[in-house]
Amino acid sequence: MGIEMTLKRLKSELTAWGRQLTWPWLAAFALLAACIGFYLSVVMPTRHLIGDLKTQFSTLQQDKEHLKETSQGVARSAPAGQLESFYQGFPAENTVPDALEKMIKLAQTKGINPKQAEYRIIRNNPGELLSYQITLPIKGPYPKIMAFVFEVLANVPNLSLDNVSFQRQKIGDNVIEATLKMTLYIKRGG
Repeated sequence: MGIEMTLKRLKSELTAWGRQLTWPWLAAFALLAACIGFYLSVVMPTRHLIGDLKTQFSTLQQDKEHLKETSQGVARSAPAGQLESFYQGFPAENTVPDALEKMIKLAQTKGINPKQAEYRIIRNNPGELLSYQITLPIKGPYPKIMAFVFEVLANVPNLSLDNVSFQRQKIGDNVIEATLKMTLYIKRGG
């Protein structure tokens, strides 16, 4: 019984309010209800859709960057790409005098004065590299010769040591005659 009474009283109060409201107030409430309905049915779903699209867009951008890095890595790891990046590490043919000058200066800093050296370029190699064969006879104490060999190999990375021969005239001699055979690898052209 208590609920029925409360509902009847609420109904009578709403009816009284309804009689007091004029048509402008009713139009305002109808417009407010329409705006709330429009917001809930159109604006809210559109906001969620925009948020989802922004998330998808950022994910696609990240995927694009990852795909770009992966494709560049694949291009470099492909045999042609690997070979191209291998050849990029070698100096051009016009740098031979600089490398030879660097070798001579290193020998002089170690107290070794090279004698007449032989230089020969091998051009019939396949590929993009040329071999510049160097035969360098030197004289000096064994520790200085070895220090020179290690330092020249460390400072001229495109140089390989092919052969070293040592010769001593007498067993007690402190001075050793050594012949170094090396190859300087350079890129064709340039």
